[in-house]
Amino acid sequence: MKRGLVLIVLPILILGTNATADDFWTPEKSFLIKNISSVDISPDGKYIAYAVREWVIEEAKSESITHIWLSAVDGSRTFQLTRGEKGCFSPAWSLDGKWIAFLSSRSGKNNLWLIRPDGGEARRLTDVKTGVGSFKWSPDGKEIAFLMGDPPKEEDLKKSKSKDDARVVGASFSHSHLYRVKAELCGNGFAEPVRVTEGEFSIREFDWSPDSKTFVYSHIVTPRAQDANTQEISLIPVEGGEITPLVRSKGVDRSPLFSPDGKTVSFISACGDETMGGDSWLCLVPTGGGETKVLYETYECRQIFYAWSPDGSGLYYTEPEGTNMYTYFLPVDGSPYRLVSTQPGNWFDANFSKDCSFMAFTYENFEVAKELCVLEFGESEFRRITNVNGHLPDLPIARSEVITWPSFDGLEIEGVLTYPLDYQEGQRYPLLVMIHGGPAGAFIRNFTANADFYPIQTFAAKGFVVLRPNPRGSAGRGSKFRLANLSDWGGGDYQDIVTGVDYLIDKGIADPERMGVMGWSYGGYMTSWIITQTDKFKAAAVGAGVTNLISFANTTDIVGFIPSYFEGELWERADAYRERSAMFHIGNVKTPTLIVHGERDTRVPIQQAYELYNALKRKGVETMMVAYPRTGHGPREPKLMLDLMNRHLEWFSTHLLK
Repeated sequence: MKRGLVLIVLPILILGTNATADDFWTPEKSFLIKNISSVDISPDGKYIAYAVREWVIEEAKSESITHIWLSAVDGSRTFQLTRGEKGCFSPAWSLDGKWIAFLSSRSGKNNLWLIRPDGGEARRLTDVKTGVGSFKWSPDGKEIAFLMGDPPKEEDLKKSKSKDDARVVGASFSHSHLYRVKAELCGNGFAEPVRVTEGEFSIREFDWSPDSKTFVYSHIVTPRAQDANTQEISLIPVEGGEITPLVRSKGVDRSPLFSPDGKTVSFISACGDETMGGDSWLCLVPTGGGETKVLYETYECRQIFYAWSPDGSGLYYTEPEGTNMYTYFLPVDGSPYRLVSTQPGNWFDANFSKDCSFMAFTYENFEVAKELCVLEFGESEFRRITNVNGHLPDLPIARSEVITWPSFDGLEIEGVLTYPLDYQEGQRYPLLVMIHGGPAGAFIRNFTANADFYPIQTFAAKGFVVLRPNPRGSAGRGSKFRLANLSDWGGGDYQDIVTGVDYLIDKGIADPERMGVMGWSYGGYMTSWIITQTDKFKAAAVGAGVTNLISFANTTDIVGFIPSYFEGELWERADAYRERSAMFHIGNVKTPTLIVHGERDTRVPIQQAYELYNALKRKGVETMMVAYPRTGHGPREPKLMLDLMNRHLEWFSTHLLK
C-alpha cells in the first residue's frame, strides 16, 4: 500500500473489548491483502507469469490496481514486471517465450501491450478506441486474436450530441466480435487489427485451431445477461468468411477448445436444459461436425474452469466439493479423479506445463492468504513459490471449522463456523448467521480476513461466533442437492438455516438472546424472508436483497432466473411468487434491519430495497437504508466497501453487544 493511505477507523467505543484495533484484524487492515490471478506458465516451464492486485485508498483515490509479476518455478526468484499508475493484467506468454502480452488502459482504453520477460519498457501493440477484451496468441506465434465491442455508430453519436437520442429497448446492441492482429511491433506505429466476424450476435469465448487456420467460438444472440443461455458454437476461417455451425442445441453450449491434435472441440454444455442454475457436462464433438460425446458426469456437474491436457488424453477442470475448490482430471474415456486428495482449501487459477509434468495454481484456506503454488504430478504435496502476502501483520486468526447438522427432514447440512477469537468452551456468544448468494453459491475455504462485505475476523475479534451455512440449493454437494430448492425458496433452505442455529444453541455455543442474520443477493432474499418468519434474530442486514419476487421477476437483467427456480412464469405461478416474497409478510417483522444496496444494480434493482425500507418505516420497525453510488450488484470501490463493512460492524455491535 502507498503511504498516502487514508483509513476509516471505527470508534473504539463499539469494539466491545479491552483490546485495541492494533491487536486484531479490522476492515482497514483487510485491504492490505493482495490477490493473485491469471496464472500462466512459460513454454519452457521455468517461469510463471501472474497478476497481483492491491488496493489503493488515498485522499483522492479509491480503487484497485493490478500489475504483472514473474516467479521462477523453483521459487528461486520473484520480481515485478510492470509498474505505473495504470494497471496491467491478463499476462500470456508467446509460444517462443520471448514476449509476454498483456492488457492495460495506460492509453485510455484497454489495449494489447508486449513486454520482454526479462524486463524493459513495455510496447503498445494496438490502438483501439473501444477496448480489447479477452485475447489469445495463435499457436504459430505470429498473431494475437482478441474480442472487442462494436464502436458506436457515427449517426448515434450525432443524435446523442443533439439530444435526439430516443432508444428502442431491445432493438440495438453493441456486439462483441473477433479480431486478429500481427504480433509485431512496428516502430512507433501500431498494428492494424483485422476483423474476423460480422453479424447480429456477440462472441463470448474463442480458441485457435492448432494449425492457426480456424477459430471456434461461442456466441449469443445479444449481449444482454438474460440471453446468456442462447450460447451456441461455430467455426470460422482465420481470414473470415463463411461461418460453420458446430453445436446447435437448447440451453448453454460454451467454452469451446480445440484438442491438441485439432480433430476435436471440447465444450461445456447444459445438454438441452434451458433453466438457469442447472447442470452442465464436459462434451466433445468432431471438428468436422457429427455426434456429440458427453463425458463422464462430474461430481457437481458445474465446471468452473477447464483445459485440455497437453497430450490430449483428457481434460483438467475445477469444481467445488463441499467447502473446497479442487482441480480434477477427466480422461476422455474414463471417470474423473481429484489431482490431490489432501490439503483441503481453495485451489484456483490452474495452469499446466507444456510437458504435462506440473501445474501452477493459487491456494488459500481459512488461515492462509492466497499465494501461488506448484504441484508436480505424481506428488501428493504442493509447494508455495511466492510470498505475495508476506507483508501482512502477524495477527491472530480466529479458528474456523466445517460443521454438520441434521435439518428438519434428516438431510445433513454443512456449514462453516468461525469461533470468537477468545472462545472458551462452555460460554455462550452472540451469533451472526451469514447467508451466501446464488442461491447456487457456497461458502468455501477462503482466507477469513479477506476484504469482504462481512468482515469475519473482525466479528470474531469482537466476540461474535459466525455461522455460514450451505443450505439445500448450494453448490458443492452434487446436482440433486443444488437443485433441491426448486419452487421452494424460503422452505427447506430456511429450515436448513434455522436448524443450524438451533444446533449451536443446543451445543451451548450461541446465545439465543443475541443473534443476528445477514446476507447478500439471494442471501439478502433469505434474510428478508427470515425476519418475516421468526423474531428470534435481534438484528438483520439485507444486502442487495430480493424482497418481492413479483416485482423482481421481470425487472432484473436475467428475467429467466426466477421462472427457472419457480418452474413457471409469474403469470403462471403468481400465488407461489407472492407466498415466498418477504413483502407480503411484512406485518410479522419486528427485527431492526439495515438495508444496503447499489444504486446502479441491474441484477437486483434498488427498488427492491426501497420496497422493504418504506414498508418497515411505515410499520414502525427500526431500519436504516444506505445506497451506494456508482455501484452495481455490490461495491467494488474500497472506500465504499469500508463503509459497508463498518456499517455492518456498527449495526450488529449496537444491537447485540449491549
